[in-house]
Amino acid sequence: METSLYSNKVVAFVDILGFSSFVSGSLTDTNIMEKISKALDEVVTVRPKKAKSTGLQSSSFSDNIVLSADDTYDGLEHLSMTVDRLFNRLLLQGVMVRGGITIGKLYHDEKKVFGPALIEAHRMEETLAIFPRVIVSRKFMTRLVEHAQPTADTNELAYNFYASRLTRDNDDGIWYLHILNYFQSYCSSSKPTSSTVPKIENDMSSVKKFIQYQIQATVDNPKVYQKYIWFGHYWNRHCYSGKINAPVTNQISFPGEAIPPTVLPFTRYTGNHEIDDKD
Repeated sequence: METSLYSNKVVAFVDILGFSSFVSGSLTDTNIMEKISKALDEVVTVRPKKAKSTGLQSSSFSDNIVLSADDTYDGLEHLSMTVDRLFNRLLLQGVMVRGGITIGKLYHDEKKVFGPALIEAHRMEETLAIFPRVIVSRKFMTRLVEHAQPTADTNELAYNFYASRLTRDNDDGIWYLHILNYFQSYCSSSKPTSSTVPKIENDMSSVKKFIQYQIQATVDNPKVYQKYIWFGHYWNRHCYSGKINAPVTNQISFPGEAIPPTVLPFTRYTGNHEIDDKD
């Protein structure tokens, strides 16, 4: 096939962790697969304010979701925002994801998607992400720096994106989407918008209980357990430690520490889901 079919795209490959247990659970909880599908349908319709056409497309098959957008700042922001929203929507349903985002050659239409960029994004998810996070490649970061140059029209937008929408750990130095930014902003605000407080606090409570419960439930499964431990530390760094609106009940505890009496099993998803050993 002619390489001229390819165009430069921002590409995300997202894997739903524990998908096989969801499929098994759907025999008793017929809504779970519908919830996953609905979450994807909802997030792809949202676009950044004032963004021009971004060429955002999505495809899903089995436990994988592929999204692509034009290799522009608007495309980069739109795709990243969509993945961020998807992660958060699924997290509130007790579903974890992992993924990779890069920039490169891709062909993507309504029926098929292929190309070197897809292979790279898949490799990132499979071999580098490790934990429930969506990592970004060096190509992605380089492009963001280009958009943030003083001479670029997108300078301020790109800088703000870098400052608030990305983060990394000292352990491995890999940049990834800061999907807890929404919660962190609330926890760090001295004057949160009163109308949003009940929903945010309810969502935070649900996520915190889910992670806490899974840490306790998977302690005898090291490969799965380490993923929830990682997310627990990520949560505490951004939604508890030193934050203004972060009560003690926000804190996730780990084995060997006292577990707060408020910890209850996660109730939004009632199936017996856990991340598979193979994930």
